[in-house]
Amino acid sequence: MEKWTEIWQDSRGMRWELEFEEVEEGEIVQLMCEGHPIKKSNRRYKCDMTVATHDDFPGVPPNYGFLHHVSVHPDYQGAGLGTRLVRYALEWLKSKGRKGCAGFLEQDEATMDARAKFFRRLGFIVPPSNTTIKKSFE
Repeated sequence: MEKWTEIWQDSRGMRWELEFEEVEEGEIVQLMCEGHPIKKSNRRYKCDMTVATHDDFPGVPPNYGFLHHVSVHPDYQGAGLGTRLVRYALEWLKSKGRKGCAGFLEQDEATMDARAKFFRRLGFIVPPSNTTIKKSFE
């Protein structure tokens, strides 16, 4: 198990403390991140992300990693934090020898279009059904 912290400034000038932890469970390695704004006295997490090296989900190509979730509190959306977390996850998967990344979009009608647009902007293929998203590194 390895832990590290990164300080990052979003496009609005807010500084974030992002706490990363890499956990090995057999052949699966997970990267988890929780973060909060530095200037806030309340250190409850306002963003989090989990990605793993395993690919044993239906519709996920062999040797792909799997993005379990990315979450940014609505008050902090639109400043690049979600993009930063996903790009970090993609670089981490590449460093682990994965050929791409896949994930599932929640079937929540209220936010599905915005999430699909977000992942398309990051180079993911989002099918019309908006379920399994994929991005190849090749």
